[in-house]
Amino acid sequence: DANDVKIVSVQSEQFEEVQMHLSVTEKGIARMLPQKELIVPAKGSLQLKSGSYHLMLFNSISPLKAGDKVALTLNLADGSKLPVMAEVKKAAGMKSQSEPMKMKMDASHRCY
Repeated sequence: DANDVKIVSVQSEQFEEVQMHLSVTEKGIARMLPQKELIVPAKGSLQLKSGSYHLMLFNSISPLKAGDKVALTLNLADGSKLPVMAEVKKAAGMKSQSEPMKMKMDASHRCY
């Protein structure tokens, strides 16, 4: 739709890189698929959450803890920028950094 809002990239001064992903389960295997854009439907909404569309933030410039705020800039297809703030929350079910997560990555950088 012509009135949809398209997010084409996300940036943060607090992280080296921000990627847009969609989590899907195919044949019982969970995958994170990189997205070239996220579409917010006209007169609708798009929720970023675990197990669906989400942002992956890589290489924090400084340590973060629950309650901290992260500034993000959404870069839209029309060239405009939308600043947003996100609150750092403790992830349910995530292992601490002292317990490495076992993860395999194939040649196309898909984790499994």
